[in-house]
Amino acid sequence: MRDRPPPGRRDFPPERPPYGPPPRPPAATLPEDYLKDGYFDSEGHLRPEVVGHVAHKVAETIRRERTAGGEPMKYSQLRGFWSLTQAIHNKLGLGRSFGAVKADIQGLCTKAAYAVSRKVAPPVFKDFMERNVALALGSPDAFQTGFVRHFEAVIAWFKYLESQQEAAQAAGRR
Repeated sequence: MRDRPPPGRRDFPPERPPYGPPPRPPAATLPEDYLKDGYFDSEGHLRPEVVGHVAHKVAETIRRERTAGGEPMKYSQLRGFWSLTQAIHNKLGLGRSFGAVKADIQGLCTKAAYAVSRKVAPPVFKDFMERNVALALGSPDAFQTGFVRHFEAVIAWFKYLESQQEAAQAAGRR
């Protein structure tokens, strides 16, 4: 193995190794303080930033990050997880106890891991689900008001960002 460029090739930038592809950027992660204060303020009200800028940043991160297959996560994949979440929410609305649906809520993490393994979701999406499920399992209100509203906002921002990208691409083709 060579430790220097071949003869006559002195044009490699000093910060880049001379052989192999350029290094990949580090994988996207959720902010360190993501939902560290939970969904609710001290009075028990949903914090506005949970459905505002926090949801926007999460949607940007998930949208920007590529799957192991090199593609961005598709909106339809995200909607599939939303449908699962809504089904759990509906069970609670039909009178099922919170204890009866806890396994279904925890199952969202398993399904997210499976989506990552199938290369249809980026690893940051699994992290998103794991952090939210941990909070959502705390109480029925944490699931129904906190997680459901936060996830709904993430999906809305995701779709908005997708439509903005499509509009920019269409404008570039003109």
